[in-house]
Amino acid sequence: MITMIDAELIRKLFYLKGKSKKWIARQLGHSPKTIRKVLREGFRPSYQRIKPYEAPILAPVKDIIDHWLNEDTNHPPKQRHTARRIYQRLVGEYRFQGSEEAIRRYVRLVKKKVPEVFIPLSYEPGSDAVADWGEAQIILSGNPALVQLFCMRLCFSSKPFVMAFPHQRQEAFFEGHVRAFEFYEGVPYRITYDNLKTAVKKVLMGRSRVEQEAFIALRSHYLFNSNFCNPGKANEKGAVENLVGYCRRNFFVPVPEVTSFDELNTILRTKCEAEDKKVIKGQNQSIGERYLIEKKGMIALPKTSFECCRVVSTKADSYSRVLFETNHYSVPINYAYKSLTVKAFVYQIQIIDKDKIIAIYKRDYGRYLEHLNPLHYLPALEKKWGAFDQARPLKGWQLSPVFESYHQILKTHLSRGTREYIKILRLLENYSEKIVREAIEEAIHHKIYSYDGVAQLLRREIEVPKPLPMDLSSKSHLTDLGTIPIPPLDQYLKLLGGD
Repeated sequence: MITMIDAELIRKLFYLKGKSKKWIARQLGHSPKTIRKVLREGFRPSYQRIKPYEAPILAPVKDIIDHWLNEDTNHPPKQRHTARRIYQRLVGEYRFQGSEEAIRRYVRLVKKKVPEVFIPLSYEPGSDAVADWGEAQIILSGNPALVQLFCMRLCFSSKPFVMAFPHQRQEAFFEGHVRAFEFYEGVPYRITYDNLKTAVKKVLMGRSRVEQEAFIALRSHYLFNSNFCNPGKANEKGAVENLVGYCRRNFFVPVPEVTSFDELNTILRTKCEAEDKKVIKGQNQSIGERYLIEKKGMIALPKTSFECCRVVSTKADSYSRVLFETNHYSVPINYAYKSLTVKAFVYQIQIIDKDKIIAIYKRDYGRYLEHLNPLHYLPALEKKWGAFDQARPLKGWQLSPVFESYHQILKTHLSRGTREYIKILRLLENYSEKIVREAIEEAIHHKIYSYDGVAQLLRREIEVPKPLPMDLSSKSHLTDLGTIPIPPLDQYLKLLGGD
């Protein structure tokens, strides 16, 4: 680096001593280009700070900022701190008194990052919304998990909606719409998307699309129009692209720890509602105030919600099971070999014969698993009772210990004890476990060892009406009668001619 003293010496050697430029360059160790520039333009010293700039407000939090930015290297790239998020955390957690711009300058210096530029857009109230998928990392029941985020944003008010799902399948796509419309209490006239497979079957020339029939059913139910970006032009729906990133940076930093999707979605809904207080740059009203205007311009919700499921035709096998996504689910044995329908919701599986629901299960996202309802197989076991001990549907059936105790008692007293026990288990098809258990306990107490006896005790408890307590509040003359003594039973024997 050349100094003012070097420049002075160069000029004196050339103009006063008559030395050549090459000689000066060789003697002083500077390039000929530098010598020519000094002789041609002269030299003006630039300002150089000797001591580092003092930042008394920022200095105490620099280490904290550096720590957060270093920690971010262990987190997903799209869930790392932005300058704004750092500023919000410093204010909330450390009562930082400095400006957001000071934080931005420091973070920019650390990251050596150029700020992004956004183009403002304008929409009519209720006319448009944008929707897309994103993803984020969470801690679910103590384990890292990747969740899929359905994001929608109204274009006039910028009111956001975000909901987490375990996947991006069509049923989740539909439920995201339904929950968003319920959250907004209305439907925008047009929604813009990427070319999602859950909505688009085939991309044609320009903006023409062959849409999925199920998506057309959703659109028809809520009466909105769909608009799809040109391939590779996600910037055409920049508002929701920004929402996905904003959500990750602000709703998922630090990484949330939850025990269920319901808990996570409750948190996300609360955060979306909190956005109502914010004022978008360039607007003079808050998101919430603009939403109240936009709400009046939206399509009213229909009286019934759309059924958010994927419908698949199937057939029960010889084991009375249907197959859905590599997993088996049982149905009652009288439906074996029959053609049935599976309705796959995000968290539930319904198996249907015509219009009748014959089985409901919690949806399992594992692979090659089996869900067998023991009640479905009891009619077959009643005929093939020899297979009782090896019956796979009964393995792990969580019944009260008194059931198995009574089974052993029946086998001790009856040669066909297991068959009687299976018949007793079939009472669970129509009665709760609690009621059947109480009947068994009473049967044990009275030493009754048969299905007929247990069934009679159960029906007596269920069907025989219990006397209602007598209300004597309006009959004060009867309240002082006291307790009527029970007559000795031997008097009845005298009436019968006994001693």
